[in-house]
Amino acid sequence: MATYLETLSNVRSWSDRDSTVLTDALIKTFLGYAADKAYRTLRVPSLETSLDFTVTSGDIIADSSNTGTEISMTIPSDLIEVIYIQKKGEGMVWNQKVDPRTFHDRYADKKSYQFYTRTGSTILLHGYINEGDVLEVHYYKRLSSIAATYTVNTSNYLTQTTSLSTMNRVTGLEVPVTYASSALVLDGDSKPTMVLRKGKTYVFDVSDGTMGSKTLVFKDSAGSTYNTGITPSGTPGQANANYTFIVPSDAPDTLTYQEGSTASAGNSVSLASESYLDTLDFVALYFADAVTGAQVDSLTPTVVKSASETSYTQRIWFQPDYIANWLRDENEKILLYGALNEAYDFLEEPENAARYKVRFDEEIAQLNTEEHKRQARGGNTSISFSGMGLI
Repeated sequence: MATYLETLSNVRSWSDRDSTVLTDALIKTFLGYAADKAYRTLRVPSLETSLDFTVTSGDIIADSSNTGTEISMTIPSDLIEVIYIQKKGEGMVWNQKVDPRTFHDRYADKKSYQFYTRTGSTILLHGYINEGDVLEVHYYKRLSSIAATYTVNTSNYLTQTTSLSTMNRVTGLEVPVTYASSALVLDGDSKPTMVLRKGKTYVFDVSDGTMGSKTLVFKDSAGSTYNTGITPSGTPGQANANYTFIVPSDAPDTLTYQEGSTASAGNSVSLASESYLDTLDFVALYFADAVTGAQVDSLTPTVVKSASETSYTQRIWFQPDYIANWLRDENEKILLYGALNEAYDFLEEPENAARYKVRFDEEIAQLNTEEHKRQARGGNTSISFSGMGLI
């Protein structure tokens, strides 16, 4: 099983070219081409899906008569090929597909009243259909882009189940501190709510000129100055001045920070234990005031959050993971060989391009053959053929 980034790396490694020749953007394009080619002939259960379509009055394009009703349905955007269409609960299946001209020709020879065609972005069906009927369209689908990521928003960021890609909110272990508008500014944010991790070492850089004559002070819940693990160095406002904070493992869960005696210049600090953050590679997390302690406690490496926000309404800085893709995750050789075929074609190496085209085709043929054998096992196989209405 290969991740998207591993797939990029594999294509570059197998082609023996560095990023100056095959950029990530080029390889992404080649992988997309490979997937497009695979969808043309690959027919396996992992590409199957179903869609229920409820017939409304607006879908009916020819009124019901003794010869049946005609309706129109929009083709699903990911559809490759229809497997079957049935009226749910009645055992009525549209087995006959005709060309558009035959569909509209009332006098053309057809097997039965149940037939359909595909034209443009719609499927047209003829048969015994009524408003309110539910039609199931079972079809082969295109998968999402191999580089597609989850869309993360305020309604799902605490429940999105996907692997975590970490993002450092601040650079390294240093937090730059300045002073503006009667407030301490941490890494460009005015007096943010802050979460620090017990057992970590933080260096608050107070060398900026705005910190001259200012002091960074931490307070406990009783209002007493908290100095445990904190070592000042230099003079605030001058070069190399900083406060080093080695957060003790037994530190209180909550502190506040402020400038000197001005409490309004700072905000709260949550000191998180390693029980749920020990696998996260971050220095600090910033939260909105609306984020509750229970929500903070629920954070795990499977929780993601958009890193594009700039206001305090959303301040958990994680990136969404890549959406699962069967080709990439389970059968990466198809994408690898297909992308190498495209890459060598781009590099004008026809022999290598041809070699990987053969491997690409063989992988698809093998999967299709295995699926045909699975379909033939476990019972008798019966297929209906029509000798009428052939084109």
